[in-house]
Amino acid sequence: MINFPLKSISALILLTIFNNSSLYAQERYKITYDYKTEQITYLSLDKNNIVKDTLAQPKLKRNSLVELQLKNVNPFAVKVETNVKEENLIQAGQGFNFSSLLGGINSFTGNNLNLNTANLPDTGLFSSDKGTRGIDAAQNAVEDINTTMTTIDALKTTLLS
Repeated sequence: MINFPLKSISALILLTIFNNSSLYAQERYKITYDYKTEQITYLSLDKNNIVKDTLAQPKLKRNSLVELQLKNVNPFAVKVETNVKEENLIQAGQGFNFSSLLGGINSFTGNNLNLNTANLPDTGLFSSDKGTRGIDAAQNAVEDINTTMTTIDALKTTLLS
């Protein structure tokens, strides 16, 4: 018979309880729509599907469980279809770069600064090709540094003006 210390058994029990509680970590919502009055109600549910709260401005989290309920609908007159649509809040390529910063400055000040931000590159400003070696790579790196320094100087003079 193997003897386990009491600490390891209690740690195992706590780990099991934690894992079981994480199964119910998803948020649950119920959306009711009254077809006759066109009223939408958003409800927050607990793990037993009992209403916890009525939401005025709901913000549903990703991977939440959502139940839809239709009221006052004649199934012979209306065909109901459900569509799921996900929306990416962050578009690809919206990272920080100098053209977005200068464009933001230009939008704050209007056209008074007369910045030409349309010709600035969006990507690859601070990086060169990965895995390149030799004289060409060193020359490209020097050109990248020169371009970066020129852009930084232009930004500095823009911010100081």
